[in-house]
Amino acid sequence: MKVWLNGALVERDRARVSLLSHAFGRASSVFEVVEVAEAAQGPCVFAGDAHLARLLRSAELMGMTPGYSLQELREAMCLTLRENGVRDGYAKVFCYYSCPELGIFPSRDEVDVAVLTIDMGGLRRANADGRGKPIAVGISRWRKLDQRTVPIQAKVAGHYVNGYLASLEARQRGFDDVLLLDTDGNVAESATSSVFFVRGGRLRTPPLPRVLDGITRAACIELAPEVGMEVAQEPIAEAELASMDEAFLASSVGRISPIARIDDMHFGDGQPGPFTRRLSERLDMLYAGRHPASRRWLTPIA
Repeated sequence: MKVWLNGALVERDRARVSLLSHAFGRASSVFEVVEVAEAAQGPCVFAGDAHLARLLRSAELMGMTPGYSLQELREAMCLTLRENGVRDGYAKVFCYYSCPELGIFPSRDEVDVAVLTIDMGGLRRANADGRGKPIAVGISRWRKLDQRTVPIQAKVAGHYVNGYLASLEARQRGFDDVLLLDTDGNVAESATSSVFFVRGGRLRTPPLPRVLDGITRAACIELAPEVGMEVAQEPIAEAELASMDEAFLASSVGRISPIARIDDMHFGDGQPGPFTRRLSERLDMLYAGRHPASRRWLTPIA
């Protein structure tokens, strides 16, 4: 398996980082995870340019200068996927300081850039029956990182300690996933997913910039009117959850995950609600290249 590292393809075991690196010790690396899946026009990455634009924005917010343009990163990502023969899986792109450092600042400005790939090998198709099954979600005692303390629009490795602790707590309580509230007590998001609610045919989701500007979140917002839903990006109080008709999580890895219950609040009959189901079908069409907007969202790796 090859990794693209600073402009060249190398064997994966050569892509190593020192234990003393700023990326490891300070958790300062920024990253993106991009799905590649079979589409009508062959294997494609979903929203590749949007992911890479967010990567460069994350790097900027962290004071990094990667030294590669979006086009160069796109070419590197597609090259690595082709080289490794990945048609169903993921590409993960990192920008990081590899230099050994004991202080708070990296001692050198050089930023390493790496692209690695993950081949699902048809595993997703083999487990297709499990995708889209309703899940149970627990509300965490931990609060979502506040935008006044760190740039939450940047996908920084260190930020995910927040989601890890919340997910760990939820799992120990027997839940499949977790819901974080923000520091004002309103609904924020899951550890790695955006959250949506349906009430009276209206799709509601927490507003930016209090949550990450998710790529799948944007796709759901774009597709919602096609299934008859008006979209409202607005604060959602915890007390409102019990009155919702449907709920689901959305992410680049999980796509749409219907929520059967949050804590002891149940939604519908425990099966995906009608709007959630139709929106999930539209999103799958977008991924498969069978939607009119697929051309804007898909980039063939060939």
